[in-house]
Amino acid sequence: MIRGVAELVCIVLGLALVSVPAAAEDAVALERERERERERNREPEPEPEGDREEDPNRFELAPFPALGGDSDVGVTLGIDGTLSRLEEGYSPYRYSIHLIAVLSIKSDPEGGAEVPTHDYKLELDFPGLAGGRLRLMPRVGFERTINAGWYGMPGLATYPDPLSREVLGEGRTNQYILMQASGDMNLRWRSSRTSPIELLAGATFRYVMPDTYGGSLLETDMHQQYADGEWVVPGLEWHPLVQVRVGLLWDRRDHELVPTRGTMVEVSTRGALAFPEDDTLAFMGITGDFRLFVPLVDDQRLVWASRLFVDVQLGDVPFYELSRMGAFDPQGFCSGSVIRAAPEGRHAGVAKVVGSMELRTLFAPFRLFRMNMVFGMVFFLNVGHIWSTFVPEPPFESAGSSSAWGAGVGLLLRWGETMVVRIEAGYSPDASDGGLPVGIYFTLGHAY
Repeated sequence: MIRGVAELVCIVLGLALVSVPAAAEDAVALERERERERERNREPEPEPEGDREEDPNRFELAPFPALGGDSDVGVTLGIDGTLSRLEEGYSPYRYSIHLIAVLSIKSDPEGGAEVPTHDYKLELDFPGLAGGRLRLMPRVGFERTINAGWYGMPGLATYPDPLSREVLGEGRTNQYILMQASGDMNLRWRSSRTSPIELLAGATFRYVMPDTYGGSLLETDMHQQYADGEWVVPGLEWHPLVQVRVGLLWDRRDHELVPTRGTMVEVSTRGALAFPEDDTLAFMGITGDFRLFVPLVDDQRLVWASRLFVDVQLGDVPFYELSRMGAFDPQGFCSGSVIRAAPEGRHAGVAKVVGSMELRTLFAPFRLFRMNMVFGMVFFLNVGHIWSTFVPEPPFESAGSSSAWGAGVGLLLRWGETMVVRIEAGYSPDASDGGLPVGIYFTLGHAY
């Protein structure tokens, strides 16, 4: 009897020893399954705003209303937008389309309203051709301005100070009409996808249609001649113009469109022929563009950006080119990318030097339209000097020169990977002469 009970106890204990580990293993397996189920049903933790990884293969659309204005153009209205295709292996994008369609409205000298400017451009950019070595940038455009500025050239004997109140007349005294239709093709070539050195080449065809107002300063200056009979301000007839250009680019910036560190140097030369009636104007230009970007904090959200821009023109330069500088991306000496807030055409001459400084900060990231965005600010100062001629000869009494500067502040919006939007207000003493002490600009892309 006792033996039978002992055998029964041993059997029960054996079964317990076998079943307890098995039950424990089942419990662990069940708990693991429950944990996996909770993991599958768990809500993903939100990523920090403005810090999410974007799909590297995507489109970025940046359409903006072109709102702004200054004392010259009045209030600008229109659209300024881009469409970019981003793909892995292409920098800064696979291709980009940039469309500008802008006009402006302001009061005319008689107190009514007029549309002084029309600006229409279509720009294409294909940077990833030939294995990343070739980049093509075609562009077409049309511009019409009925109040383009002409304030004379320092040193002319016909007026002692071309920037004095004697020359800043009323009505259309300092204005003329300029229409242009143009087509451009620029290309870049580098030996490898990662090379910082690029060879630049390009060509432009323009048909230029200027006209003067009766009694204007330009109508007076158009009759000025040198001793050999050459015109001081040639190019007043409607005419075609052909330009070719070459250059060399050295680019060590960390980002082409939104740089935060590095340097860029561009040296270029251009030659052009213009064909006014019964005449041929041959001229050339040399340009140096030097840019430096330095991050002032470790996260690169505060950047010091500086630029030295130098341009020299030689030969029979048409009068409308005397206020512009640059070969591959021509800009006005007084414009939203060079001397900001000063009226366009306010200074004219054959040699120009501009120094620019900016403090840029991006500090407020967020997401919109499923893209990373960042708000920021920019503070800028631009200072420039311009010379009318190299060797003074009658009707010039001296080489003549003038200076200009502009300073201001603006808001920045980094839109995705490929676009920066600038809304800036700038002051220049030259702008105050026109009655409005500030210029307001709405522009896509950094000034440099």
